[in-house]
Amino acid sequence: MTFAYSDVDLSKIIGALRIDGNNFSIYYLDGTVSTYVCTDEDEKQKIKDIMLKQAMERQATYDINALDMRNKLSIIGFLWAIFGTSFSIVEKQPFFLGLNTYLLCSSIKTHSETKGKLKELKKYKMFLELLDNLKDINSGLSENELPLDIDTLDDFSYGEVKSHYKYYKPKDKPKLII
Repeated sequence: MTFAYSDVDLSKIIGALRIDGNNFSIYYLDGTVSTYVCTDEDEKQKIKDIMLKQAMERQATYDINALDMRNKLSIIGFLWAIFGTSFSIVEKQPFFLGLNTYLLCSSIKTHSETKGKLKELKKYKMFLELLDNLKDINSGLSENELPLDIDTLDDFSYGEVKSHYKYYKPKDKPKLII
């Protein structure tokens, strides 16, 4: 997870989990790292359960459709600003040139902020819908292949998760429009 939701303590939100033998490293979204040694067999599952809970809580706080609409509007604003800037240059209108330049910069900033969030939210939404299919998805993996799970999800691209989703999506749930 690369970002959280509002009104949450970032020092409690797990961004990544790395395990090497009995050495656990938990990376939090505030930039801190907790490293410790643990021999408890259930420790990894306990942390993964926390990560799943946090992912579900984050998904519940974001409206993917609203974020998608914001992203599309930023693209429209960008195109409008390009047109307006060109017109302002040709017509030698410095006020409108400044206004359109502001709109252009604002549109680019909004698009870059929402595009990454949107992709990650969609990836996590698909993953959460595939939880019951993880055993099937991960069966037959070679020793060098990474299993799809909450602690490895950020290592998978949006396209890889989407591919699994298309193949394994739950049949009883409506299709997620992406």
